[in-house]
Amino acid sequence: ISLVNNLKFLWAPVLDRYAAPGIGRSAGRRRGWVVLCQMGVAASLAGLAVTDPAAGLLPVALLALLTVFWSASQDVAIDAWRIELARDEAEAGLLAAAHLWGYRGAMVAGGGGTLYLAGSFGWEPAYLAAAGTMGLLCTAILLLPRPRAEAMEAAGPVRPRMVGGVLVALLAMAAVSLVILAIGRAVPELAQLLGIATDRRDVALRVAALALLPFLAATLAIQRIRRDGTETRWGRAAATAGVVEFLHRFGWAALLLLAFTALFRLGDLVMGAIGKTLYAHLGYTAQTVGAVEGTIGLAAAMVGVALGGLSTGRLGPRTALLLGGGLAAAGNLAFAWLALSPVETWRLALAVGLDGFGGGVASAVFIVFLAGLTCRRHAGTQYALLSSFAFLVPQLVAGSSGLVQASVGYAGFFAGTAALALPALLLVPLVVRIADRHRAPSPEPLPSPSPSPSLP
Repeated sequence: ISLVNNLKFLWAPVLDRYAAPGIGRSAGRRRGWVVLCQMGVAASLAGLAVTDPAAGLLPVALLALLTVFWSASQDVAIDAWRIELARDEAEAGLLAAAHLWGYRGAMVAGGGGTLYLAGSFGWEPAYLAAAGTMGLLCTAILLLPRPRAEAMEAAGPVRPRMVGGVLVALLAMAAVSLVILAIGRAVPELAQLLGIATDRRDVALRVAALALLPFLAATLAIQRIRRDGTETRWGRAAATAGVVEFLHRFGWAALLLLAFTALFRLGDLVMGAIGKTLYAHLGYTAQTVGAVEGTIGLAAAMVGVALGGLSTGRLGPRTALLLGGGLAAAGNLAFAWLALSPVETWRLALAVGLDGFGGGVASAVFIVFLAGLTCRRHAGTQYALLSSFAFLVPQLVAGSSGLVQASVGYAGFFAGTAALALPALLLVPLVVRIADRHRAPSPEPLPSPSPSPSLP
């Protein structure tokens, strides 16, 4: 179910092209989708509150799937709205910081707050409280003043040609499958070299083979798109226009950008799969870990996010990306140091603080860089594509992280995750030059933009 979040680029073109049914014309295209998605999340959570898993797992699974679907769709709308609101790179950094502050706060409130309510009053009241909170957020969004004319509407609507578009979108947006193919084939081989017994070899090879097919199709698509341009049937189709524009603008360099997107946060995100188990292995209590992460970790992350958001506009994308990637790697090394250290609370606080700070900086500068790669007319589709790649590969790699940790130990594992940052850091100067050379022009708003068409 969690992988649904990595597939949001498949339906993101709908949110770029159409206004939300019912509320889109009055609230605006982006705000309308945010409100509609929050209503969907609220309804799904309310359904989970009155569903008993012991009586049947299927209804619970379907409601959980709907929750993730509406949540991922809300991300698409909010990310596109944030990109369209930013007038320059400095403002994009501030909006990214605000976005991540809200995300971190929501993780604390939605995670710890819901667990507290469940422990005190039961799961049904906890889920109903979460659903009610989403309902209040709908009201808060509607009370905000409507922003200036949206960039996509000013540039003119995309002609809706949906026939065959979804298939082409699936093929073109799977260019990063080369990275998945390499990982899927390399992990079992590496496990054998390290003497790790695993029965996942056949599964990994099948996944690698399937990943190769869409990558080959995307490679062929780039050549044709570069030759024919964007004024083709697929370039005008609502489902594929955003992907065609991205591949036409960057050409073969798009493959390098997608690979960089998948690699930049790889070590930092893979570390999360094992980080929690280190605490129990060393003997730290759950109360100590919760107190440290809820105070030192959260504060360090907030400061890191602020620094990352400010540094992009003041230092430039190249220096900011190198700074963020280096600090994130330093946070991984802090956990390697913690694995070799005596059990002392100050050591835990230092490692958690360094990791939170580095992750916060890296998250903010990465979000701003990805936003700069998008065209505002297709901001939702293109950002969903890039962010999906950023998390898909780490999720695939994390599946084998336990096997690697069992072979090399905790210190070796965390040192290895820090080393995973090196390929992306080496690519930073090249991808920044590519991004600057192919940056999409900002459309000039028209005096009277035409409204987005509504879904039937």
